[in-house]
Amino acid sequence: IITLRDVQAAMQTEDGGRLDITAKQGQFIRVENRIALEGDVVANRSDGYEVRSQTADIWDANGEIAAKTRTETDISGPEGAATSASLDARPGLRSIQLVGPVKVRLSGTGQ
Repeated sequence: IITLRDVQAAMQTEDGGRLDITAKQGQFIRVENRIALEGDVVANRSDGYEVRSQTADIWDANGEIAAKTRTETDISGPEGAATSASLDARPGLRSIQLVGPVKVRLSGTGQ
């Protein structure tokens, strides 16, 4: 286990986008190829989406990025915003499941 402080990470997503992540601290668990982040975790995707939580686990799922939060999570982007008890991002970050009580606010174009 490697302890991390003032984490700043940049990753390329499978679709060619960029994912920038910051957190106060974390641990890299080498045997699981997983990063466990804690403290003001913020993930920004190049497509305009942002995720905020106090915790996040990120790991390699057969060559694709997967992630999960364990605390209340806010997600916002061009199509609206949501708050959930936690979040589960499937491999490749193509599908995100909001877990627990969820509040959603959609942004409409009026069309």
